[in-house]
Amino acid sequence: LARVPMFGKYVATNQFQKLDRVFLKLFLISGALRVLVGYTFVAVIYFLNVKGYEAIASRVIAPFPLLLFVTAVVLDHIPGCLNVYARAHKREPYLVLSLISHTLIILTVWFLGKSEYGVMGEAVGYLSIMVFFMVPAWVWVWKYKRRDWREEFLDNSDVNESGK
Repeated sequence: LARVPMFGKYVATNQFQKLDRVFLKLFLISGALRVLVGYTFVAVIYFLNVKGYEAIASRVIAPFPLLLFVTAVVLDHIPGCLNVYARAHKREPYLVLSLISHTLIILTVWFLGKSEYGVMGEAVGYLSIMVFFMVPAWVWVWKYKRRDWREEFLDNSDVNESGK
């Protein structure tokens, strides 16, 4: 988040290649950290369960549903970063999608959590919304709107320069 203002600067000065390069680098680094921390946590909980440390391990959900939850959180990195990218262009294309997807997550986790599936149902539901709706929708919007955002900034900068 510390470099987000820099993204806006790159957009304002039409340095889109630099924006993409820095964005990709930071996206990969932060994603790798999310993967490392998340799956290390899952491994620690698995180890505690296997080695018989039930007093500690019982305070966290079982390793497999935890793995599914962590995978969903890792995948949530993609929409989060694409949202930051859009906001650098002073756009908010994900508001409606965000409301829909988070409502789906809430309802799915609530409904499946109350069913006989319990925490496993919650984990599968949350991961399913991420895999089948949220990530594809965010990527689709980013892929098809990115060019439009840039063209608008280029058009506005031409108007501003000719008006001087």
